[in-house]
This record gives sequence, structure tokens and C-alpha cells, in this order.
Amino acid sequence: MYISPISMLALVLFLTSDSLADGSAIFSCPVVPGAQQDTHKRVCKALEERLGHKFPSLVTGKQLPNSSDLRSRQIQLENVKMSGHSISGRLKWSSASGANFNWILGPVVETSISDVGLNDRAIHEFARNLVEISDIK
Repeated sequence: MYISPISMLALVLFLTSDSLADGSAIFSCPVVPGAQQDTHKRVCKALEERLGHKFPSLVTGKQLPNSSDLRSRQIQLENVKMSGHSISGRLKWSSASGANFNWILGPVVETSISDVGLNDRAIHEFARNLVEISDIK
């Protein structure tokens, strides 16, 4: 039996929505057009790790629906710019209360290295700074 990725994500969201309502979060890191795949994957992984410290029951996914019936906090990376030498982006997160669903936009954080490509240290620093400066509650 074949289950499409969208159906699987919907199933995960359905099965975890009650357990995530306690202050946990769902993180998504959509593909950035024109971004280097390797850099994008490393940035997403670093953010998952950093957010996982703040939200121990963190669930990850590629894309999340903007749905008012999801009772858990949604966090999503929005990239402003990503290249082999620099990255800038921000987090946006949901503020869901009752029937209202609003996105809160965090500040843009930028990291760049002029003499070498983005290394793991710079990417982890970017993720740490992004999570710390974004006042996700």
C-alpha cells in the first residue's frame, strides 16, 4: 500500500496534535529556490537541533498547512538569502489561540564568511542566534 508524503504528514499532524498542544512545536524548513541543497540541509538540521532544546517534543516536516485547527505551535524558517558564503533568514511562528491563527515574524539574522564557504560552526552559530533572538513562547 502506497501512502503519499502529504498523507503521511497529515497523519503525523493528526496523531500528534493533542500531544503538541502542551507547548511543543512543529518545525518546517521549506526548500529555498536557488539555495545549495547541502547548505540548506545543514541549516535545517542545525535549527532542528537548537529548537529541540527549547521544545523537546519537536516534530519536523517539509511543509505545513496554514490551518487554524492545528492546536500546536508551528515554527518555519523563512530565508531571505542563502549562498555558499552567507545566509540570512528569520523564523516565523504561529500564535494560535482559539479560532485565531496568526504568524509572528522574528527579526532577520545574517551570517557571512568572506574567505571560505559556510562551515558547520557558522551554520550552528546562525541557528543559535536565530533561535535566541526570536522570542518564541
